[in-house]
Amino acid sequence: MEKGGFGLNDAPRLFGLRRDQVLLAVGLRATHGDSQLWLKHEAKILVLVASTHLDDLKYAGRDKAVAIMIAALEAVFGKMAMQEKNFVHCGLRHRQLDDMSIEVDQVEYIKNLNTIDEKGLQGKSDEDDPPEKHVKQYPSLLGAIAWCIMTRIDICIYVAALQRHGKAPKVGHIKKMNMLLKYMKEHPLALTSRKLSLPVKLVTVGDAAFRREPDDKGLAMRGAVYLLVEESEGPGGKCNVLEYYSRKQAHVVRSTWGAELCQLSDGCDYLLLLAGFMTEIQTGELSARQLRDMVDGAEGCLPPALPLEACVDAQSVFTGITAQQVKIPAERHTLYHAQWIRELLDRHILRTLFWIDTRDCCADGLTKGSVIRDALREVAGGEWRLLHPVKAWRSSGLVLRKATSS
Repeated sequence: MEKGGFGLNDAPRLFGLRRDQVLLAVGLRATHGDSQLWLKHEAKILVLVASTHLDDLKYAGRDKAVAIMIAALEAVFGKMAMQEKNFVHCGLRHRQLDDMSIEVDQVEYIKNLNTIDEKGLQGKSDEDDPPEKHVKQYPSLLGAIAWCIMTRIDICIYVAALQRHGKAPKVGHIKKMNMLLKYMKEHPLALTSRKLSLPVKLVTVGDAAFRREPDDKGLAMRGAVYLLVEESEGPGGKCNVLEYYSRKQAHVVRSTWGAELCQLSDGCDYLLLLAGFMTEIQTGELSARQLRDMVDGAEGCLPPALPLEACVDAQSVFTGITAQQVKIPAERHTLYHAQWIRELLDRHILRTLFWIDTRDCCADGLTKGSVIRDALREVAGGEWRLLHPVKAWRSSGLVLRKATSS
């Protein structure tokens, strides 16, 4: 065979390899952090950006660069179906409005989802085992709802809670999932991206939750939202959501201090990855070594294209990291997490660490299901409002550098 047929198991990979060859031939380069995100620069100016998913491409760019890419793809794969401003890509509806802002939602997808019939559950307590047919329907609907996390930042914590019981749900879990789907239908939401006024900065807002469950098993959750925010003295303002998550802690923690600190450490770690993305977008093709030196703050390295800031609502964590000397905490192994964040500040890789009021922490709803969803929904709409005082800390230390006399 000259090319992979669609019936082959490896046909998607073969198609992707051929597609990538075409994109490389016309000057696009995949980013280091995501091999499906492609960029093209001319004289260090971004002229084309494209994301790929099998035979679906989503792109934006200057007319000439777009025409060259489309012509090259059609020469190999045939005529392409083109849609602009209003289309569905990978199940997500995209709409570009008159002011050039872009809304991405899954409203139609959610409308077509149906709740699980609760007949046969009447008279049963939440802790009872449901009939077998309900057990089989549970993972199917749960998977469909979990897909909606792509745009529904307000439901992440509920999906995470339901997924812990995917193999053996109880009656209460089925009822809660039906309630969640009804909420999603009654409260539609779209992620809105708009043109921001320069300069802008990258901000991570994180939160953690640590408590005991009735079965005496510890539960530690972490959540974070990553924002592109218009530059200002404080952390809030007009913004675009770049990424968010709600998941279990990646470290063993034994207290709220440990949970909040490890969340901040993981949040800064991912912030550095996004900083690499933004630097590649602005400056053009970079080597992995250049990006490594950038996040390490190596001497003579390329600085991040955007200032980096982090926000935490735990006063003890903020005070511990910004103290004159970072002391050994009760959980001794967390000392290195605190020192690493302080090092990011001292080396001016992380520009500012903010303490914000819990009531202004938009990530609070990513770790707790009992809080109001308003802050998350406002951020999804492009506005992060802070109504209470904040504390900011920037290192005044000097970066140690080596100089050699000529």
